[in-house]
Amino acid sequence: MINRISFENELGIPLWLERGKLFAGGDYEVEHKESLLLADIKSQTINDDICYPEYIGDRYKLKILKETILNIPYLFNILKLSGTLLGIEFAKTRGRYTKSNHSVYLQGVSGSGFVIIQDTYFDPLTFAFRTKEVHIVYISQGTSLLIPPHYGYVIVNKTLRDLILLEVINEKIVQEEVFDNHKGAAFYIIYKNSRPEIVTNPYFSDSPNYKRYTKEMILKNKKLGSFTVDEIKQMLLSSHKAPIFSLLCSNNFNINQLLK
Repeated sequence: MINRISFENELGIPLWLERGKLFAGGDYEVEHKESLLLADIKSQTINDDICYPEYIGDRYKLKILKETILNIPYLFNILKLSGTLLGIEFAKTRGRYTKSNHSVYLQGVSGSGFVIIQDTYFDPLTFAFRTKEVHIVYISQGTSLLIPPHYGYVIVNKTLRDLILLEVINEKIVQEEVFDNHKGAAFYIIYKNSRPEIVTNPYFSDSPNYKRYTKEMILKNKKLGSFTVDEIKQMLLSSHKAPIFSLLCSNNFNINQLLK
């Protein structure tokens, strides 16, 4: 019997995982965009001597086939990050920075992880890297996140099972890969004493403070904003510099609502 895991309740479209690969039905199609490889992020890990596992995940493009909604200004990607360890670190993506004035929308589909968001600058007086602010945000099925423009970010798995996220971006977004110069973000998520632990990246000149958004905070909606679909559309489309938010989303909050 083939083991098929459906994500239709989470996203409102026929999407499922089968034999480690994503598939879609109806008016949607999944196209493999790229494989995420250890070689691409080796320079951003604690131990750059590690050589296994070579493969750490996939990024898929979700294509919309329905002619009436072909001209939408969004791109939909599905990220699958393997539940594996890179030495003592959990699997993670390479750092990205949004240069254009567009937010990035992430929604948890399966599994759980963290998104580390920071602004980084080089201090010529100390000849070292510093951060003005760092946010470490929990993300899982049922939670979403808007990452504002002009921040670098990295997505980290926090368990030994796959993390699957929906990413929605503006079709005109301009991004670049970052964090190579200082071996990753300001913090690492490592596996210690059978649980994830946050440790500081020694390449930063001091121990930066960070604001952590836990699962309990998000689910209780404390100190966190919530957005309507129209507000999310506005932040994806315009040059609005959104604050960093997490929000509790429900099964009714799905891709079809963004396409209306």
